[in-house]
Amino acid sequence: MMQAGAVAALTVADLRKSYGAKTAVDGVSFTVHPNEIVGLLGPNGAGKTTTINMILGVLEPTAGGIEIEGIDLRAERARALGATNFAAVYAPLPGNLTVEENLRVFAMIYGVRGVSRRLCEVMAEFDLERFRKVKCGVLS
Repeated sequence: MMQAGAVAALTVADLRKSYGAKTAVDGVSFTVHPNEIVGLLGPNGAGKTTTINMILGVLEPTAGGIEIEGIDLRAERARALGATNFAAVYAPLPGNLTVEENLRVFAMIYGVRGVSRRLCEVMAEFDLERFRKVKCGVLS
């Protein structure tokens, strides 16, 4: 349960996406609270990827609204997207880089300050030290 005054991590309200006469997403609404894990489930063609692409700002909704940490995606796209991140199971990490190298690359992409220090913290926090020099391509 969300504490009073806390802002939802993600709010999707009556989201719709149409391509001419074809409706791909029709009236999707949900809220994701901080520290909550949510999955989108459904058969092929149900609109899962279209919904995610709208949340990520890749597609413009036909109707409805999206807020990321209380920031309206349509009104303040850069600020809203700066408050989120996305990892997809179909977008694997480069297998020829080690765990440490992958973390370093993404830290630089996202402008993490004190990269070496932060890498050590993350490796310890997620018990990754034993995988530091292991190439991601050999991990399950």
